[in-house]
Amino acid sequence: MWKKVSQRIKDVVGANTYKAYFSSTSIKPAVESEKELLLVCPSTTLYNLLKKGGHIKTIERCVEEVISSKVVVSFQVDPTAFTKDSHTQQETIPFSSIKKGEKKRKQIIQTSPFFSYYTFDNFVQGPSNETAVATSLAISKNPGIHYNPLCIYGETGLGKTHIIHAIGQYIKKILGKKVCYFDSQNFMDNYISSISTKRVQQFREEILEYDVLLIDDIQFFSKKEATQNELFFIFNKFHNEGKQIILTSDKYPSEINDMDDRLKSRFSMGVTTEIRNPEYEMRIAIIQKKISLLNIELSTELIEYIAKHIRRNVREIEGALKTLKISGEMVGKNIIDKPFAVKILKNMIKEKIYIGMDNILQMVSTYLKVRPQLILGKGRPTQVVRARQIAIYLSRQLTTNTYENIGAFFGGRSHSTIISSIKKVNELMLENKNIAKIVKKLSDDLNKLSE
Repeated sequence: MWKKVSQRIKDVVGANTYKAYFSSTSIKPAVESEKELLLVCPSTTLYNLLKKGGHIKTIERCVEEVISSKVVVSFQVDPTAFTKDSHTQQETIPFSSIKKGEKKRKQIIQTSPFFSYYTFDNFVQGPSNETAVATSLAISKNPGIHYNPLCIYGETGLGKTHIIHAIGQYIKKILGKKVCYFDSQNFMDNYISSISTKRVQQFREEILEYDVLLIDDIQFFSKKEATQNELFFIFNKFHNEGKQIILTSDKYPSEINDMDDRLKSRFSMGVTTEIRNPEYEMRIAIIQKKISLLNIELSTELIEYIAKHIRRNVREIEGALKTLKISGEMVGKNIIDKPFAVKILKNMIKEKIYIGMDNILQMVSTYLKVRPQLILGKGRPTQVVRARQIAIYLSRQLTTNTYENIGAFFGGRSHSTIISSIKKVNELMLENKNIAKIVKKLSDDLNKLSE
């Protein structure tokens, strides 16, 4: 494997650079397999020269070209591999060079704790979050390899914190790596404390000893200029060393107000993925998952009632279920039914005006300036098709209608056409920021009708 890769490197960098950095006196393969290429060099100094010169990136590109993108490249400093008589202890360097502290000293940073409940197994996956979940799982298995940084954004209460905890716990427990997790307030508290005690450098060094950095709710760094400058420094060090960074926000990074443009640019340089409001079937699945974990039994009628009336926030669903559990235990109810729940949740769930497909059709028609009869018709002009797809998508998101009912309303369209339209809008929202804004605006305006 290395013989083929090294020949490709020679073609790319030229004979002189190859002789200086890539000859057998500089780099040797220690492990060559379908999944891993472990390379050995004789000193940390040489390793740092390779890294600073961009040569490690060259190796990774050539491995991807010649062998496969699935092969993970890592380095190990081992002088004994180059001198037969030396018994110097080897120093392993996964992903990047490891900064060694001069002395053992008391740690000053206090990272945020993980919640053991927040795992991938306990997270309900559906159309509104499947891209975020898939990307998060890929990163958990291979941190720092492909998607760096990862930024997950979406409205409050949709599962961003759950996912970032799931990633962190997987990497820590399964891969055995050092994971540094902060919620935004804790990061700021730690930084301010380091300033007041004149230990900012130690604050930085301690964070940089970790393999993975996770920060929840970065929007709260808005207007915090000193904190932003510190994060900019730490972000660059992590990213330059190939260490994984994972962030969450309540909005798309570039839309965070009063945030340094340099940070916004860096937040968006990897993968940015959205978690949207769950559709009706997914809300049903979420309720079923949570009542199983809470060990309570709800009637089918009640599950459907909660899914219909709490539409936008998973956290509110969980709050309602916990309230029902406590209330049921107090009166000795084994199975909680709808009449009992309606009384208990009357202040949480207020009967709302039902959003119908006619409301959705009219609002999409007005906003996108496409007549209703064209949306319901068979015409295929791009603007009409897009309006029709968005109206179908919103009908699925905001109502409890089946695919068949939606198809019947929108001009007798088939089950497969409705599914295709919903899938298309999901894809467009990921690819086109403007489409995502339009759909969110329409969704918000329609929800206001029912308030």
